[in-house]
Amino acid sequence: MKITIIEKPDISSLTTHNQLNTLCEACRGYEPYYDTEGDDSFVHVVALDEHGNLVGFLGGIILDNVVEITALVHPSFRKQGIFKAMLNKIKETYKAKKFIGTIPDEFRQAIKDSSIKPEYVHSELLMKLDNNCILTDNISDSYECMFSDDYENFLMYSEDEDEPVAVCNLDFAGSFTNISGVFVDEDMRDQGIGTIFMKELINAYFEEFEVPVILHVNSNNIAAIKLYEKCGFKTAECVDYYRF
Repeated sequence: MKITIIEKPDISSLTTHNQLNTLCEACRGYEPYYDTEGDDSFVHVVALDEHGNLVGFLGGIILDNVVEITALVHPSFRKQGIFKAMLNKIKETYKAKKFIGTIPDEFRQAIKDSSIKPEYVHSELLMKLDNNCILTDNISDSYECMFSDDYENFLMYSEDEDEPVAVCNLDFAGSFTNISGVFVDEDMRDQGIGTIFMKELINAYFEEFEVPVILHVNSNNIAAIKLYEKCGFKTAECVDYYRF
């Protein structure tokens, strides 16, 4: 059966968008990266059968010199080299960039049987902390910590500074709260400020809220992982990323 590989399809087309939704449903609801507004940071490649039906889709996001890719192939068309053909299509266009992505279970054997030899790069860890963890360490009196008025940020101030020396974002999602954007002033790093900040955050958070807090961290960021583990976080999920 003839398969046609097309780069930069019109995802905003109702027909293409409907076919993509159908393909996602056939792939257990997996949703790839895609954009319908013409954002240049997205890349798209589709595979069409001889009747013009969408049987494969690859979507990626350009992050500096890296393209993070997602892909799906209809179950009836797997093990025919469609993923490899779509990947090669975007590699031709973005020769100077690296390509990373996860490997869905249904692709593992097909990739193993092909000439594609992905190299492990890192894992994305989902770390979680429940409300049974209250830290009783003696925290320095040299810092003042507080939530912003809308509770979207937690900030820590030094008695000598007008600007916060550490800050993070909080995203409340009902059954959990996501912590992101943890930042410590560059001039204050390697002084234990991150540990003080996280412990202050945890204690202040669980005084007002009961739902767990979660965060994501790259497995290559050993220092951050050690900090979060010291504060009681446990790895709940792990997603492996590979270079193609």
